[in-house]
This record gives sequence, structure tokens and C-alpha cells, in this order.
Amino acid sequence: MLIFGKQVCEYAIRKHNESVLRIFLTKKSALSEDLFKKTGSKITLLEKRWAQSKSKGGNHQGILVQMEPLKSCELNDLKHEEFVVVLDALTDVGNIGAIARSAYALGAGALIATGVKQLNLPAIVRTSSGAMLDMPFA
Repeated sequence: MLIFGKQVCEYAIRKHNESVLRIFLTKKSALSEDLFKKTGSKITLLEKRWAQSKSKGGNHQGILVQMEPLKSCELNDLKHEEFVVVLDALTDVGNIGAIARSAYALGAGALIATGVKQLNLPAIVRTSSGAMLDMPFA
């Protein structure tokens, strides 16, 4: 999974570094100095054109992070959660990300999406400001 944008990428590196496979930067200053030193072996400097093509024209802010794919949970794994948000047939990644961000902030234990065949998880992680990295989903 490839995510981009300064805030969500720095959050992923700080909180989920074990899932970060590669960090792509267009310039060294795109990443804070402490994270640059901490993750130097994972960093690759690249051209802006490559970053622009990989982010499909999105605002990458000079940083892209290749992470292990997010794994969804089985519904049975979530039965112990007290507060679960269920999204029915919602397809807009901006809306899903905003709801995930709010649900996480309000203490939701999990997110379930129904009525959709496939979710654009990198976009949802980006629009949720990384909240999807911390919350189980099915």
C-alpha cells in the first residue's frame, strides 16, 4: 500500500514503523530530521516526476511511504468491541476517511463497511489522517 502526504506519512512512520517498507522522498527536508535519522535505511530519494506519477497527481508534499497492506478483520474478531461504526454502501473515500477519523477520536473500537466490493484503502488512510492504521476494520 502506498500512501502520500507529509502528515499521514510521518504519523505512519512514527506509530507504525514496523509496517513501513520504504520511504520515498523528493528532497531530504520533506521528512523531519529525527525521522530521517531514525529511518535512514528505508529512505530512497527520487525525482519529483516519479513521485507525481505514483501519487496520481495528488499532493504528495515530497514524501510517499510504501507500507504492508492493511489487513481486514473477520466480523467474529470484532464481537468483543463495545462501540463499532457500520458504514452501509458508502463509497466516497473522503467521507469514509472523515468518518473513520471522527469515530477514532470518539473512541470507536472498529469500523465495518458493508455494501461495497472494494475499498481504496490508501486513500482512506490518507483522508482519515492515519486513524485507519489504528482501528480494526471489516
